[in-house]
Amino acid sequence: MTKEKFFLCQPVEFKPGINIYPPKVKEVIDCGFFEHYKRLLTYSQEEVEDEFLAAKKPMETYPTPLEFMLNNSYHNKDYDKLCKEALKFFLHEEVTFLYEQKTIVVGDIEQALKTATRIEDLKILREEDFFGF
Repeated sequence: MTKEKFFLCQPVEFKPGINIYPPKVKEVIDCGFFEHYKRLLTYSQEEVEDEFLAAKKPMETYPTPLEFMLNNSYHNKDYDKLCKEALKFFLHEEVTFLYEQKTIVVGDIEQALKTATRIEDLKILREEDFFGF
């Protein structure tokens, strides 16, 4: 059913409370940044490692795609803005990066913190979720 929903441009539940909205053709055309958005959110571990090797920065361990995105966002406000716009494009909600926790909070964080009674009440994306995005 998931493939049919994408084909029909209907939201698909990624995690409870978090939906991915497949873009319509017009949204892709009007956006102008669709390829950048897609690229930012679909980095593989191998591609992250290739980035470091191409920059001649071999390491013992490499950051994961989420760590790579959050670290670059933390140090580059333009990259940060682009990543948040990319997530909003597909999730139709604002996001907040919690850099040190390696977590993305989906939705209005202030409102979520006012109403949440437990951590499970927050709509969050962590490392294990990011690989499925």
